[in-house]
Amino acid sequence: MAKNGYAGLCRQDYIGADYGMVDCITGAPLPDYYTALLWAKTMGPAVLRAVATDSASGAVQPAETSAIRIYAHCTNKGTAFYSEASGSVTVLAINVGDKPSTLHFPASLGGAVHEYILSPSGDASSSLTGQSGLMGTIALLNGKPLQLGPDGAVPQMPPVILKPAGAAAAGASATVPPTSVGFYVLPDARHAGC
Repeated sequence: MAKNGYAGLCRQDYIGADYGMVDCITGAPLPDYYTALLWAKTMGPAVLRAVATDSASGAVQPAETSAIRIYAHCTNKGTAFYSEASGSVTVLAINVGDKPSTLHFPASLGGAVHEYILSPSGDASSSLTGQSGLMGTIALLNGKPLQLGPDGAVPQMPPVILKPAGAAAAGASATVPPTSVGFYVLPDARHAGC
C-alpha cells in the first residue's frame, strides 16, 4: 500500500475483539504486538521493489502462487537502532507455507544481515489459549520466547547477525521457517534510494 502512496494503515485494535495486539483480560502482548514493534524498529517509510525468484530457474515467483511474500523498505532511521545506517535496506519475508524458504542476499547489498525471525511457539503450557503454533499466544524471536519482564518492560529484541558463508562474494543466506515472519536488515546495502 505504501508503494501506492498510502501514508498509514490501521489494521486492528490495540486491545479488544478477537484480534487485538494485547490480551483483553491480562494485558499480555500477543504475537502481533511484537510484529508491530519489529516493523517500527526496522521498516522505514520508503518502499523499494522486491521480488522472490526461484533459485533454480531464476523465474520470478508471483505472490499468488508462492508461499513466500517479500517486501523491502529503506530501514527506519528514526529509531536509535539503525539511525546511522545510511543506505540501509530492510527486507520483510513472510512464509505462509508449511516448508522453510531460503533467501539469498547478493554481496552487492553488503556483508552482514541482521535477522529477526518471529515464529509461533510449540509450547502450549505457556499460551493464554492453552494451544501451540498459530493458535497459541506466544511468539518466538530467533527461537526464544518473547515475554514482558517482571516489571512489565518489553524484552530486548536483538538480531542474529548472519555473515556470508564461504566466499564473501556469494552474499549471505537466511532460512525463513514455515508460518514465520522474518525481518532482515542489510545495514551496509548502500542503496541510493535510502
